[in-house]
Amino acid sequence: MSTEHQRSHSTQEVINVLTQSGNYSETIYQLKWLPWRGEFAPIVTQSANGPCPLLALCNVLLLRGNMHISPGTTAISSHELLNNLATVMFELMPQGLSEGESLNYQQNINDVIRVFPKLQTGLDVNVKFKSVRSFEFTGELAVFDLCGVELYHGWLPEPQDVEMHQVVSDLSYNQLVDKSLAQSDSSTDIVQVKNNILCGDFLRQTANQLTYHGLCRLNATITDQQLCVFFRNNHFSTLYKHRVICSN
Repeated sequence: MSTEHQRSHSTQEVINVLTQSGNYSETIYQLKWLPWRGEFAPIVTQSANGPCPLLALCNVLLLRGNMHISPGTTAISSHELLNNLATVMFELMPQGLSEGESLNYQQNINDVIRVFPKLQTGLDVNVKFKSVRSFEFTGELAVFDLCGVELYHGWLPEPQDVEMHQVVSDLSYNQLVDKSLAQSDSSTDIVQVKNNILCGDFLRQTANQLTYHGLCRLNATITDQQLCVFFRNNHFSTLYKHRVICSN
């Protein structure tokens, strides 16, 4: 399939999905043009407070140069952003794929396009506490993989609290909530009850979903000058790590 054919196909697919979705509402976003690496680059700003993974993702792609908006543009619709996003996914398709691999890749893109309306309202994200890169994979999160954008969080148990770390680090958020709610279940054994209480304690103590250890691991994991998306408290933010230059 040619690039032009792919672009036309993706645009039509987006139109079909948005037309059929009962959750999609057209939104106009204002643009800001900022100095960026010797030029001016646009970023999309929120029209209202909300999770909006669409903006966090598109701003990474705009700053990386994968997505383009005509100079001087001051506003853009959600429909245009989603069309641009679909085009980027096709343009980032790896070269040299076999026919079968290419068809499978295109199907993955079409599957992601079907969840585009959720990019405006929020995605179903299940954090895992093993590392800052750990999330339960879902079809909704595949959009980050297809765009080559890393998704991070900073919600990790502190290693100094050995007992809590051992209990929490192998769990996901959903598992943690289930265990914390079951802490008074008399049908479980003493050790399990104790672990469930620790799960509840971790949720209460880290309600802001960011820990000191999580920040340290983010700093160690994200490379200098990397653009990525940061997830915290159901919000998605564009994150950029400046290069640190040490001087004597």
